[in-house]
Amino acid sequence: MKHLVSVLLFAALIVSCGTRKSKELQDPGNATVQIAEVFDTLIVDRNIAIIWWPDSIDQIIMKENYDEISYNTFVDDLTWYTQRAVEMLDSFNIDNRVTDKDIIILQKNDNSKVVLKRKETKGNFVLLNPESDPFVANVNEYNRKQVIDFFK
Repeated sequence: MKHLVSVLLFAALIVSCGTRKSKELQDPGNATVQIAEVFDTLIVDRNIAIIWWPDSIDQIIMKENYDEISYNTFVDDLTWYTQRAVEMLDSFNIDNRVTDKDIIILQKNDNSKVVLKRKETKGNFVLLNPESDPFVANVNEYNRKQVIDFFK
């Protein structure tokens, strides 16, 4: 019986790792838009603010390369600045997401795509709008007015 349960759990894990997750939302104009997650990629086609966090591998590397106090200070600061940004975004009804996905693909209105890679992007606070180029800053350095103006 234990063997059967183990096989079923393993099969469920394999199936869930290869499936595509998507989340349909309604925008104010009632048009269905999607955010899709495929493996290490986040695909968006609407206004959204993304805050990138280090993935588990990066966290392990940081933990190995920094002393405990420095590592904990980094995690504490990242958590605090992220929370402040999310609170600000929520107060203006700006959709947002915290992710550790390696790639973000913005599907623009003209059917072109913008591909951003986490490790190649100079910042971890990304504003996406299908009608313009992305705005990138750091979550601890963004300007509230810039964020509001970006989504006007």
